[in-house]
This record gives sequence, C-alpha cells and structure tokens, in this order.
Amino acid sequence: MGSKTYRFATPVKTDIDFLPSASWISRGNMSYGRLLIVAEGAKSISLNFDGFSIPDLSELVIYNSTGTIAGPITSKENNGGQTWASPVSSGDSM
Repeated sequence: MGSKTYRFATPVKTDIDFLPSASWISRGNMSYGRLLIVAEGAKSISLNFDGFSIPDLSELVIYNSTGTIAGPITSKENNGGQTWASPVSSGDSM
C-alpha cells in the first residue's frame, strides 16, 4: 500500500526587524517592546529567528491568546549561528 505524506507546515518567509517595528513602552528605568504577529487563517504558528541576539539583562517572552508559550528567553540562548526557534503554538497569532 502507498503511504500519504501530510503537510505539517507551510513556511512563510517574513522579514521583521523587531526593534523599529515594536511599540515601545517605558516604565521607570525599564522599557519593553510589543509586536503582534498574525498568520491569518493558520492553525498553528512558530517563529524562527535569524540574526538572533539578545543583549545581556534583556529578555524575550512570547505569548499567544492563551498565555505565555516561551520565556523568558535570555542572552544564554545566543549562539554562533544567531538562530532560535519558538515552540509551535495553536492559533494564528503571537
């Protein structure tokens, strides 16, 4: 019998530079940026970063509509390839 191949994901290449794209909020001596990413109609979503580098004393936290799915991610995740991928989350936005 033949076997079927099921499509798990369709990658969508997107070029987003977080720093200028985020909405920034400052509170005291701390600032944080927020950015909504939507893949309309997707059943699940994951983020794959290149050029990934988190400065010391900084954190990345990724949320979906049901709560935190990853984080805090810190400079300990930095690597020579400057890549990082989030867990897969249900829904079409993070």
